[in-house]
Amino acid sequence: MKDSSAKEWGQFDKWIVATGVDPRTPPIPGLDHPNVLSYIDVLRHKAKVGRRVAVIGAGGIGFDVAEYLLHHDDKTDHDITADEVNPQEFLSDWGVDGTNEKRGGLLDK
Repeated sequence: MKDSSAKEWGQFDKWIVATGVDPRTPPIPGLDHPNVLSYIDVLRHKAKVGRRVAVIGAGGIGFDVAEYLLHHDDKTDHDITADEVNPQEFLSDWGVDGTNEKRGGLLDK
């Protein structure tokens, strides 16, 4: 694991540690920094995170946090609900073939 410098920490508004259903604290220097949040801070306590965020953790929790951040408006504190999502736009954003004609269901790049 690479040590992070103070300069790297400053490149993001917040860092979110989303390390799994059984939360564990990874041995990353700087986790006590005020700009480091847990997924609980973000999802349950609605902590403001800013526009540039690093999510540490690529499992289900990390993915859910990233999805939440993509579909949450801090200015109005409004979560975009399923009824407000344009299905065609969602499929296009994720590169999904809505006709299921492509192998694997993914659009060509």
